[in-house]
Amino acid sequence: LIGNAIKFTDEGEVRVITQRQNEEYVQLIVEDTGVGIPEEDLERIFDEFRQVGCDGRRRHGTGLGLAITKKYAEMLGGGIEVESTVGKGTKFTIKLKKEIKEEGERE
Repeated sequence: LIGNAIKFTDEGEVRVITQRQNEEYVQLIVEDTGVGIPEEDLERIFDEFRQVGCDGRRRHGTGLGLAITKKYAEMLGGGIEVESTVGKGTKFTIKLKKEIKEEGERE
């Protein structure tokens, strides 16, 4: 996420924030002032091999990063959300459980 934020932010800033959401979850937020993602592409950005962008430039990559990030977040008991405005930037929020249970361990 951080690499993507840097790659798509020619000017402005990239911010990384960690915070407790509550007693059970923590959040990792990656926010940029980059090109943004068109609304019609938001539901597809987590698809494997999908690359989107509104600036017409193809950036180097395989289109797997966001799909892998989503799968890891879900494997760790959380999820990922995205908010974006073309020309203003994008904000990804990953929510993760603070404590990960070992396989076979009961809650």
